[in-house]
Amino acid sequence: MEIPIKSVRRYPSIITTNPGEVVETSYRLPNGDLHRTIGPALTIVRGEGVNATVEEEWYLYGQLHRSGPPALVKYMKNNPEIKVYEEWRQKGQYHRIGGPACIHVNKEGLKCYEAWHQHGKYHRTAGPAIISYSKKNPDMKLWEEYRQNGKFHRADGPAHTIYNEETPQIKIREGWYMNGQLHRVGGPANTASNEEKPYGKIQEQWCQNGGLHREDGPAQIFYNGGKPNVVTSKLWFLHGQHHNLHGAAVIKYDVEKPGIKISEEWWVNGKYHGPDGLVSLVPDKEGKVEASCNHK
Repeated sequence: MEIPIKSVRRYPSIITTNPGEVVETSYRLPNGDLHRTIGPALTIVRGEGVNATVEEEWYLYGQLHRSGPPALVKYMKNNPEIKVYEEWRQKGQYHRIGGPACIHVNKEGLKCYEAWHQHGKYHRTAGPAIISYSKKNPDMKLWEEYRQNGKFHRADGPAHTIYNEETPQIKIREGWYMNGQLHRVGGPANTASNEEKPYGKIQEQWCQNGGLHREDGPAQIFYNGGKPNVVTSKLWFLHGQHHNLHGAAVIKYDVEKPGIKISEEWWVNGKYHGPDGLVSLVPDKEGKVEASCNHK
């Protein structure tokens, strides 16, 4: 049995000295759960004048649920065509086939945010599952995430990109993922840059299957973000372990004097071999290299 309950409540306004008004209409089961089969179980009207909004929520047995149209809709009272918020839900979970399950739009009707979900997880196979748009320029993306079954995943490009709002061609972060793990062959899987001018790099990471890995150079490079392309340290990794057979595996540079080394560390197969370097490299019976070091 559905029991409509109407109430009017007043709250003090945070923005002005005038009290704001919230009008709520709800349909509930005897146990208090929101529930209605033929319309929204909860309707909330907030604000006054041009800023007044109406929020409608469809519930079944206490869970947001609606087949087909969105289960939660928030729109401008004086212009119902402008839906500032929409959520597609089934049995409480975000879910929609063929479109975003969550959409945010500003009062002018311009998109701010879109997210694709299936069965409660971020999921989209034909494009980014999450897109956030700039308030200054609605045609420009602030960030995008490619996800499948909730995990970062993209086979032909970065799965996570954050753009600089002032200079869109500058990417603040770029992450390449496969099945939820940082992974890229032939380039850095994770890069980060300074958000402010001079937009210098902060770090680069070469990863495969979630672990730091690079065979032809340092797998992790840190930069001085305030001085573009000035390297502060380089670290060599192989299969997630510090490793370099051709020199130091960790090199730190003087921030004030670019290119001047201030410390070095020698590592092989994750084992530290001191600051004096390697004396010999001897492969064992399985071909794995063991190293000895000079302890003075």
